[in-house]
Amino acid sequence: MITLGNIKELLQTLRPEEIENCMNESGGYILLEAHIFNVGGFATIESHEYDEEIEEEAHSNGQLFCDKNTFRNMLN
Repeated sequence: MITLGNIKELLQTLRPEEIENCMNESGGYILLEAHIFNVGGFATIESHEYDEEIEEEAHSNGQLFCDKNTFRNMLN
């Protein structure tokens, strides 16, 4: 689950070029998923077009689905 308390650490697990490549891909939305284990965790990022199903699944599983402008603002 992505929270205010762990989002910074999760974003730090992504390589800058990984983020930039995703931001340059087609699609106006970002799906950020947290993968948490006993010894830590990491994030994965994907570019998508808006899809209500993806949004609902992401939100129900504690992941983040937002437009790229919002995501870029969070990075800053």
